[in-house]
Amino acid sequence: MTIARAGSAYMNISFDVLMDIGGSTASDPSQFLQLGDHDPIKRGFSLRNAEIALDGAVDPYLKGFGNIVLKLDKDNQTEIELEEAYLLTTALPFNLQAKAGQFFANFGRQNPQHPHQWAFVDDPIILTRAFGPDGLRNVGGQLSWLAPTPFYTEASLGIFDGQGKHGVQLSQSG
Repeated sequence: MTIARAGSAYMNISFDVLMDIGGSTASDPSQFLQLGDHDPIKRGFSLRNAEIALDGAVDPYLKGFGNIVLKLDKDNQTEIELEEAYLLTTALPFNLQAKAGQFFANFGRQNPQHPHQWAFVDDPIILTRAFGPDGLRNVGGQLSWLAPTPFYTEASLGIFDGQGKHGVQLSQSG
């Protein structure tokens, strides 16, 4: 839903809900699996998250993005999380683009996507094992370059804080 538009000035607001159903012979399948943050965590219906997404033009050179997620746990208790909040340049020379704030790292095809954009019901197990239940996201910066080729080729370099529960997990006990 676009609130207002005047030339290149705009503000978009969206609301997405991720509801799923899971079945298992185990009463608590989450104790045997390393589930992603948006995967079903109990038998039956679950509302894993509802997301408010905001994006808009800050000025002619920057766009701003933000995602606020309301999550429900196994006991249907709500947790609010600032999933992403970042600025993105729109007018750097040489096909360069810079991004700064808290965001999903541009690693692979699925990591930078939100669950409602996935072509799958849940996270691939390799991503949850390598990056944890919520993917690889943290506070940092990223510089990307779009190569002038007839096919899509982009190179990016990101530098992130690496601390907290959303950094790369090098080892896990249990």
